[in-house]
Amino acid sequence: MKTVRYALVLLVVGIVAGGVLAYSNSITAPIIAEQQKAGSLGAFAEVFPEADDFVAIDEALLSEITSNNSYVQEVYEAKVGDETIGYGFKTVSGGYGGDIVTVSGFSLEGTVAGIRVIENSETPGLGTKVVDDTAYQESYVGKSASENLVVVASPAADNEVLLLSGATVSSNGVLTGVNGAREAFVNFFAN
Repeated sequence: MKTVRYALVLLVVGIVAGGVLAYSNSITAPIIAEQQKAGSLGAFAEVFPEADDFVAIDEALLSEITSNNSYVQEVYEAKVGDETIGYGFKTVSGGYGGDIVTVSGFSLEGTVAGIRVIENSETPGLGTKVVDDTAYQESYVGKSASENLVVVASPAADNEVLLLSGATVSSNGVLTGVNGAREAFVNFFAN
């Protein structure tokens, strides 16, 4: 008889705890989503400092892009007034410590406007150089979107970006996301 009573008490506690968690999630999920969106838009504003607005592309087009490209999560038009000046992509790719979330911008001229790594779990002091080393992020700026980018120790060609010493996996992780965004840009938005 005691066993049945303990089981009923545990069942009631489980139901109450589940209800509290579901209620908490219903309150916090929209706030978390809004903060993540604000983080992405802040990074887009750094990549396109002249833009005064970022407009999410049509859901049907985003669905078409994401069905063909597993890296792309979000796409925004960068605008000055009514004029589109480029496209920003949020991508997720793998690094040494887990996912790397990168924002990449491409101008209508077909060049990389900039990149920002907005989330990562890379090794502090090594893999996190992809965030801390401005020369690494700046090595992407102005590169042509016409072909896949590659990482090299001393970039010279139009498709070469900086390889961070001691952070090869992280450098390649970011590159994979940027190349995923580049491919989507070329296939759906480049003239």
